[in-house]
This record gives sequence, C-alpha cells and structure tokens, in this order.
Amino acid sequence: MKPVRYALLQESLEPPGIEQLKRAFTAVRCLVDADAHGLANDAYGILVRDLTAEDAGRLQGALRVEGVETELLPMPLLPQIPPTKFVRRIGFGPDALLIYDPIGRPVPVEWRHLRLIAAGRIQATRSTGRAESESELKLDLVLANGVARFSLALDGVAPVLFRCLGERQGAELTANYRLLIDELAGAAPKAMLNRGAWFLRQSPPTLFDYPSNNAFFEEIIWMLHRARKLEG
Repeated sequence: MKPVRYALLQESLEPPGIEQLKRAFTAVRCLVDADAHGLANDAYGILVRDLTAEDAGRLQGALRVEGVETELLPMPLLPQIPPTKFVRRIGFGPDALLIYDPIGRPVPVEWRHLRLIAAGRIQATRSTGRAESESELKLDLVLANGVARFSLALDGVAPVLFRCLGERQGAELTANYRLLIDELAGAAPKAMLNRGAWFLRQSPPTLFDYPSNNAFFEEIIWMLHRARKLEG
C-alpha cells in the first residue's frame, strides 16, 4: 500500500506573502525559492498538494512561524469536483431550477439542492503563433453532495442562457451575467457563493479575477471542504 500523501490548505483565502513562503520552504527539500511566486499567485485555498507526511508536518510548522495558518489534510479526503455538464439554457421555477437538456426538455432541480454558485473572470492564455491573453466569464453550479456540476454557457454574442431573464435581459454581457447570478442567489438563498459571485452582488458590483481555471476550481474545492467541516 502506498503511503498517504497530504495537502496543506489555507485557513483563510488571504494569500501568503512570497517572502513568508521562501522562509518556510527552507524547512523542506521539495520546495525552493522559485516555487514561492507560483504558489503565492495561485493560493486559492489549496496551498500545496502531494506532500509526504513528514514534509507536510514540517512545512505546516514553518508556515505557522511565519504567521500563515494551514490545515493538513490527507489527499484522499479532498472533495472531488464532479465532471461538468454543459448547459446552454435554464429556467426559473417556483421550487426548482430548470436545466434544459440538449433536445430542449426541462429537468427540474430543487433549489434546496443547489450548494454552490461559482462565478468569476478567468485570465486565459491562448497561442496563435504568439501568446495572447484573453478573459473568460465562468458560471458553475454545484449540487449538494457533489452529485453534479453544471457549467452555464456564456459564449456567443447573445447567449441563449440569458433568455431566462425575460424583459430584464439587456444588450451588455456583463450586466446580464451579474443579473443572472443575482437571480440564482436570490432563488437559492442557502447556496454558498464563491468570491466571484459574492463580489458581483455587492454595491457597486465588481468582477473578481482568477489567474487560471485551476485557481477557480481550487477555491471551489476549498469551499466544499470548509462546508463539510462545519456540518460535522
């Protein structure tokens, strides 16, 4: 049997400083100064993965000296994000979110089953002979117990997705995006909001940027784990 590997999870989503990480990394051989920049920029809940028990314990202690509190968790206990189901159309029922399948049939999902609304702007890089950066809006809905994850299609000039807004649908993508998140959160008040969704519901609303899809998903994993701990 292979020995269990560990992850170090942040106790808060406040990213640690690069110099704090560099000093802590001297406690282990598996991390060097060069790793600090990447880990600091990508600290969205899961600071480090796949450590031995010895390295995880040493690093946790060294980070604590630097004022960075972490949780040591066996890798098998990290929540798993379910495979995505891409959705182009939804509807709002009094008791359920309506998810339309590829042939247009509505499938009801009771609002109480909506666990997490995750939004945000992802800074993506594509290669077309040279590296070019572009942003992408994300909107994922995770159901309770990880039974499903729906990725809502926001592509196109006039996404079909926004038709559920009816007369409130406007011409501007970001405004429709914000309104849709607000409607979803209002219909499922017990659903958790990631930082991207939370900031869009503030006044004034702002877009929260994630440096990568990985950062977006790691925050989701972190939130699901924290929720599971609170529920006992």
